[in-house]
Amino acid sequence: MYAGYGIAIPTYFYFWPYNSPVTILVFLWWAFVLSLIWLAARRHRDWARKVLFLLYVLELLKFAILRNALPPDMSLAWIAVMTLEAFAYYFVFTGDGRQWFQTANNN
Repeated sequence: MYAGYGIAIPTYFYFWPYNSPVTILVFLWWAFVLSLIWLAARRHRDWARKVLFLLYVLELLKFAILRNALPPDMSLAWIAVMTLEAFAYYFVFTGDGRQWFQTANNN
């Protein structure tokens, strides 16, 4: 998930002006999401993992709606981020990831 945001943050600055008032809201959003990732990864919070997945599904829906309105290179970056996140959620919700959260909840 961190790798996805490693692509998303530079992409944002490539496509949006630095002095945009939206920039502050975007940084607040990223801080919120990165704190959820930290809670899920470091603090074993199962609810954070589920909230992140819900946000991912909403992001997929947003991309499905906006894909024709986006420039091709931004669409490509968005697809790369979504693919990285899909792999991350696969590993978080299957196999050892599931057991890791269950062990943390039992302690």
